[in-house]
Amino acid sequence: MQETLSNYYGNLDQIDDVMDFLNIGIISIDLDDHINAVNQTALNLFNISKKQAIKADFQDLCDQWQLNLPIFKEKNAILEGKIIKNFEYSLSKDSDCSHKLNWSFIRRINKEREPIGILILIQDITEKKQLQKERDYLDNIIANLPGNVYWKNREGVYLGCNINEAHHSNFQTREEMVGKTVYDIDPKKYADPVDHLDNEIMLTGIAQIAEELGADERVYLSHKKPLKDQQGNIIGLLGVSFDITDRKKMEEELKAAKERLAAIDRANIEALAYMVQKITGQEVDQEKSPEQYAQMMCDYYENLIAVMPGNVYWMNREGVYLGCNNNCAKYVGLVFRPNIIGKTVHSLFEYEDAVQLDRIDKEVMKRNQPKFLEEQTNPNKPEEIYLTHKVPLHNSSGKVIGLLGISFDITERKKQEAQLQEAKIKERAQAARIKTLETVGVSIAHELRTPLEAINLQAQGLQTFLPDLLQGYHLAQESLVINAPYIQSRHLKLLDGVLNAIHEETRFAKTIIDMFLMNIQMDRADVEDFGICSMVTCIDEALKRYPMSPKERLLIHWDRKHDFKIQSHELWVIHMLFNLLKNAFYYIAKAEKGEITIWLEPGSKWNRLYFKDTGAGIPAKNLARVFDHFFSQTHGGTGIGLAFCKRAMQNLKGSIDCHSQEDKFTEFVLSFPKV
Repeated sequence: MQETLSNYYGNLDQIDDVMDFLNIGIISIDLDDHINAVNQTALNLFNISKKQAIKADFQDLCDQWQLNLPIFKEKNAILEGKIIKNFEYSLSKDSDCSHKLNWSFIRRINKEREPIGILILIQDITEKKQLQKERDYLDNIIANLPGNVYWKNREGVYLGCNINEAHHSNFQTREEMVGKTVYDIDPKKYADPVDHLDNEIMLTGIAQIAEELGADERVYLSHKKPLKDQQGNIIGLLGVSFDITDRKKMEEELKAAKERLAAIDRANIEALAYMVQKITGQEVDQEKSPEQYAQMMCDYYENLIAVMPGNVYWMNREGVYLGCNNNCAKYVGLVFRPNIIGKTVHSLFEYEDAVQLDRIDKEVMKRNQPKFLEEQTNPNKPEEIYLTHKVPLHNSSGKVIGLLGISFDITERKKQEAQLQEAKIKERAQAARIKTLETVGVSIAHELRTPLEAINLQAQGLQTFLPDLLQGYHLAQESLVINAPYIQSRHLKLLDGVLNAIHEETRFAKTIIDMFLMNIQMDRADVEDFGICSMVTCIDEALKRYPMSPKERLLIHWDRKHDFKIQSHELWVIHMLFNLLKNAFYYIAKAEKGEITIWLEPGSKWNRLYFKDTGAGIPAKNLARVFDHFFSQTHGGTGIGLAFCKRAMQNLKGSIDCHSQEDKFTEFVLSFPKV
């Protein structure tokens, strides 16, 4: 074997006749470096005829093609049997025409084992080198894609991932991820739902978008698709996940603000496609050439990038586009993705936008630092805002060779952020308004108590002596002792009842003041200090104390059955019922019909109080706002009564709900936690 590797015994006719069929260039030179045999492949590489080559000086030929081969320095070593092989030298006369060649040098000997020359083997690896360069580009792109990208075979074994996914799974490199399953990475309670969804997608062949909880307790939006071979058979799964924990938190804040002020709305994202050859676990056709396999990988990478969300593009160091995804092609007005190849920002965008984009791209590549920025580059839609991430691309030596950019439309998110900020400003203004109301209200309430109490005491004094005065007036008229002025009997009767009316009105006014003070001071109360009270007792007391006319009292139907206990201050429940009664009497009077029904329903977890009137009802457009501060549809209403009811129920760890149909009924359901 060693002798076969170190020597070549074949005659020169074999080189001419047989080696012409090989795609390897072969040149034989004698001891004086003259060419004595050459095959057609070598002639094609040097672009000379066989007539020109035979007897030519091989060193002159190398000088013409600027080749500095080791054959001349190592000639003695080669003739002694040393093999020099796998040396890469380019065959070129200028920079525009260059072949990457692999050279090997073997001595030729005669039958007496004497060296008679050197056999030169030349293999053209230009295309192979170019394919490797393209693969490096695509591999860089996949490695730097945003989010967590990964792909598996049918058995759930990871075949590859991007850098983010490797780091997320606590691996230093992407290669460490290969061969693992989700159970090797996450605890079983997190791995089970992921494995179940992956198996379902590969079984049904239907892509799914789902929210998944990671072992880091963060929420991820995952887009998963089945991977298929060229025959359409499912061979694995491709997944792309984005961390939406912060977005979910923003959604929750937005939802809370919407409940308080009835304001805001929201939106979202999509994901990608197919992968490549052995990375995807696809069966490999052994009859194909290495170049065809490399092309298959390029095609898979291209398909994957083509369907990625957002606008994805990449360019070389000179700012010339090398490719993009479907969304990006559509965004810049191209029919097909390949049409972007060879273009620059100046051929795709308006002058001012192009200058700005070109400056940023060159800065990223020059500084070798990624950059996040917001852009408005669509002249037809200036209101659109894109969040762009630009990352420098590197070759295997770490040298910057280009740039990868990916942009997402964040127009809707920016609108939501503005709406949320506006809602917070309104909320602070409302809080200041309530604080002012508390301060002024407490002062006014205390100032009103003194004159009301004085009026009430004077009325009580008059009520004490009025019967004697009236009796004296009647005696004076009957005896004619005093010329008393005549007062009509109906006026005397009215005078007899006016003091009761004054007393009732002052008592009602004091009740309203108590309700107002309790409303603004309620949040400072400690519910844990409240005792246990009977709901029936609270309702009886409310109906007894509420200032209503005999006619209004006849409209109330109160079923005292099914009493239950609650932990609350009795006044809270009484004042909630005062507000419900006040509203019910208003809408009954407005509709000129209706009645009030009150009943109780104990439950296993919640005990409920039902309060229903069949008056005018509430319009559907106003139903969602009945518990809002300062919202009122009643004449002279303040909009704090039902707001007090809601806050009181929340403080009691319960709830209040309202159901209504205009012109038919209004029903309030107060749910109390079971004691």
